[in-house]
Order: sequence, then structure tokens, then C-alpha cells
Amino acid sequence: MKAHHIYRPLILSILLCITASCSNDVSLSLDEEDSYVLVDYEREFLTVHATLRNDGSQDANGLYAEFSVDDEKAAEVLGFDHLLFNEKADGMPERFTVSENSGFFISEGFVLHETIPPEHFNSTITVQISNDEETLLEASLDNLIIEEVRNDS
Repeated sequence: MKAHHIYRPLILSILLCITASCSNDVSLSLDEEDSYVLVDYEREFLTVHATLRNDGSQDANGLYAEFSVDDEKAAEVLGFDHLLFNEKADGMPERFTVSENSGFFISEGFVLHETIPPEHFNSTITVQISNDEETLLEASLDNLIIEEVRNDS
């Protein structure tokens, strides 16, 4: 009559699987359609816009963002190859939250110190979203929008 001992591990395994599938989690992703790099040659300005999605069932708290530029010439004209989003005077990044089942966007503008061909900005800017424990998302901004110089004569 020790058959119930055989079923105990099976029942515990099933309960563990059910509990794990119902657990709260954070699921961050980059909304690629609504994330872009805008190069405005007329105003000599570049804007980075990243829309984050949290499809998880728990808020993602205490996040901060970093931008990196993988192209040497692009980094030179922007004046950085690595930058914290909304860095405070003390060198610490501003923290933000992406609520459960919602989105959040970050946007930052930079002066172009020189005009270079747009291919230097194509898929070369990466956004990294982290908290104090780990990097939750790292994605390249592949959507490049070019504002050409207008000749309004």
C-alpha cells in the first residue's frame, strides 16, 4: 500500500509547474514600429525615441536606460559613444517604471556637430534597459528617419 508515495512527487511537480506559470513576472520588449532614430539635417539634430512594452504581470521598477553608439564616426559627431539617459548632476541616471501590461517611451535629443551620411546612424544606436540587478533589455534602434534640408525659395 505504498502506491501513494509514487504519486506524491508527481503531484508536487504538477503543483510546482502550475505555480511557476502563474507567477508574477516582467516581460520588457522594444516596440520596434514606434522606436526610431530621427536625423534632422536642417536643424543639425538627432533624436532617439524608444518605446518600451511590459507585457508581464508585474511592474518593472527602478529602471534606467543607456544609449550606446557602435559607429565610430557617428559617436564622434554626437560627442559620445555611451550615455546614461537623463543623467543627473551626481552622475546617476534617472529611474523610471514601466507598469504591467503597458508601455513607456524615452526620448533624447542630441546636436549633430557635423553632417555625415545617414548610413552612419542606421542600426548603430543601441538602448539598454537595466535595474540594479540585471540588464532586462538590449536592442538596436533599426528604424531610421531622415529629415532632409528643405529649400523653401
